[in-house]
Parts: sequence; structure tokens; C-alpha cells
Amino acid sequence: MKYDDFDFPEESLINKLNSERKSLTMERALLWRKLKSNGEIPYTNQEVIIDKLNEAFPNAKSGERVELLGDSFIKRFQPIELNKTGKKVKKYWPYWLRLHDGGRIDENWKVNIHQMWPDMFLIKADRNKAFK
Repeated sequence: MKYDDFDFPEESLINKLNSERKSLTMERALLWRKLKSNGEIPYTNQEVIIDKLNEAFPNAKSGERVELLGDSFIKRFQPIELNKTGKKVKKYWPYWLRLHDGGRIDENWKVNIHQMWPDMFLIKADRNKAFK
């Protein structure tokens, strides 16, 4: 079968499926957070380390590198809320990324961050009144 002969799904279907996937990802993350906060499931080692980083370095700046428990980490900030015009960031969410010995970001750590807090990596339209 040639590429030209393949019948691709309509873009609206693709958008609907992507929207459903995002919704399920959000629901899963919120459920995990609730179960963990109630003590029904344990926090991951990564979440424990992040708590220790936040306690040890509460005033770390963006891009600041620190060491904890023999590993290197870098502080990052993700925009989560824009002003009314949508041109300036009103609110940021801080998070930590683990670094390999060469200074490269640990991609598995980064993926886990996105899975634990997917809502923090979206600037939702309902957060920005200019896009109603």
C-alpha cells in the first residue's frame, strides 16, 4: 500500500482523540495525587526527592544547579497563567529536573514529572480571559 492510498482519519477525529487522551491523563494524575495524599498509595522516590529539594533549596532561581544525595538537579519554571492580553506570564510553577554526570537532563525523570503533574504543563484557555 502506498502512502497516497492510505485513508487518514479526519482531523476532527484526531483532535477528539487527542482531547480524550489529555483528559484521561489529567484524571489519572489527579486520582494518583488524591490516593497519595490520603496515604492509600505511597509517594514515589522521585516525589520524595523533590520534596527534599524544595525543603533544602526553597529560594532556588531558574536554571540554578544544586546537589542532593549525590545527584545534580536544575530548577525550572513553567508558565501556567497569562495576563488578560495573553502577552505576559502572571504565574509560574517551579519544578526540578535531575541531571546526568555530563549535565544532560535525565529524560526519564522529565517524563515522570509530566505524568505526575500534566496540568502544570498546559496554559488552559479558561485561565486566560482574553481567549474567550
